[in-house]
Amino acid sequence: MFAERLAIDERDALVVLLAFMAATDGEVRDVERDLVRQLCERLDIDGDPFDRIADSSLYELCERLVTPHSRRIAIVEMIKAAYVDGEFHSSEERSIRVLAELMEVDGDTVTALEDWVKRGLIWKAEGAVLLG
Repeated sequence: MFAERLAIDERDALVVLLAFMAATDGEVRDVERDLVRQLCERLDIDGDPFDRIADSSLYELCERLVTPHSRRIAIVEMIKAAYVDGEFHSSEERSIRVLAELMEVDGDTVTALEDWVKRGLIWKAEGAVLLG
C-alpha cells in the first residue's frame, strides 16, 4: 500500500530487509516467502531477495532508505511481514527494533507503528468475518 511510494532503490532495499525479517526466526515459511515475492512483483523488483541476504549489509540496506518517511514505510512493511505467519516472534520484534535504530527511528515511533499495524490487521480480520 505505501511501499509503492518508495524510490526504486528504496524498494529494492526493502524487499531484501523483508527477506531478512522472514529468516529471523530461523525458518522461512511459505507464507513469508510468498509475501516477499508478491511484494517484489508489485514493486517491479527482479530476482529473489532471499538469495541476496548473505551478500547484503543491513547497515547499507538501511542507509538506502533515505528519508524519515521511507524509513517509517519500511518499518511498517517489516511489521506486516512479521505478522504474516500469524505470530509476532520476539526475535522479529528485536530485529525490527535494531533495524529501526540503524535507520534512526526512535522507539516510540516504532511502538506507534506496531500498534497501528496491529489495529489494521484486526480491522481486516473483523471485516473478513463480517463480510463473509
